[in-house]
Amino acid sequence: MTIDEFKRESAKEALSEFEAVFPGDDRPRKAVEAAMGFASGKVSVTALHDAYEAALDAEVAAVRHRRSASDAEQEAALEAAWYAARMAVIVARPPLGSYDSA
Repeated sequence: MTIDEFKRESAKEALSEFEAVFPGDDRPRKAVEAAMGFASGKVSVTALHDAYEAALDAEVAAVRHRRSASDAEQEAALEAAWYAARMAVIVARPPLGSYDSA
């Protein structure tokens, strides 16, 4: 398993943490799926870029919610959700130089 494959699998495993806190928000999942599709040649760099941007927005939302946590348990859940969104952003980041074609 390559490092990139490991990152994608780790992000995929972390998605349940995000979805437990934000059940209606599929942006991180779509970003991880886009990253996997891009790696296998089934997703364009434009689609990957769009999924990356959406995952960034989900990450920002998770951070905002975390700041408003009312107790330690809620803060821990929101921290895990943020981490999962961050992992999706990391794996869905388009390759350097591809922004011009996105």
